[in-house]
Amino acid sequence: YLRQNIFFRLRQRKEIIDQEIVTLYAEVTTHCNARCFMCSWEEKFIKEGMHQSHMSEEVVNKFLDSVRKLVDMGKEIKFFPIGLGEPLLFPGLFDLFRKLKIINKNIYIVLTTNGVPLTKSTFVKLIDSGVDEITISLNADSPEGYRKVMGIDKYETALKNSLNVLRYKKELGLKSPQISIQFLDSIYFKNS
Repeated sequence: YLRQNIFFRLRQRKEIIDQEIVTLYAEVTTHCNARCFMCSWEEKFIKEGMHQSHMSEEVVNKFLDSVRKLVDMGKEIKFFPIGLGEPLLFPGLFDLFRKLKIINKNIYIVLTTNGVPLTKSTFVKLIDSGVDEITISLNADSPEGYRKVMGIDKYETALKNSLNVLRYKKELGLKSPQISIQFLDSIYFKNS
């Protein structure tokens, strides 16, 4: 109810406008290839029957218009395609990143992925589209732990893709994108 209040929304917009660096989050897709125990995806889309979808072209264009306005106001932008879905499953992701960089090459793009769809060809497309940072949510140190945390049997794929991306970046001598591998501190770690 509070978020629907016009005074609250106006105050929130003013706070955004007053910031020098604006961080934008967008759920580009609700499609996901994992069933992480800490995520509400399964509850929302399986138990409650919500419709899975990708961000429409109309919404993408409105988002890009908003980004242009913020850049025209002199704002620095950080963008995170994040939400209940795996961003690499969004068919328009690379195009969205390219369009953001056309608006302003200094827009900082941070992608978080579970690493399963992060093949070498996908990594090349990410480089070409201007991604600045990639965080891979490996979240476990064993196939068993991965299965328990991520809800899928893809540990070897995610690990292999993560290592290949790091090797490929090193082979090419790239400084960007910055690559991080994220682990979730949980009872599913062997070494805990």
